[in-house]
Amino acid sequence: MSLASWHVHLDHLKESLSGKAVDWPRWWDDFYPSWEKIHASYQEGLK
Repeated sequence: MSLASWHVHLDHLKESLSGKAVDWPRWWDDFYPSWEKIHASYQEGLK
């Protein structure tokens, strides 16, 4: 789970550097789908 989380942290950094703030109440809608996809690819790689 932690490996996929690093991707999301980098997405947050990208937004921050472009002057945007993370909309925490909408985090689940905005970032979870991306995290879920990355996490699934890591799980496949571990099989």
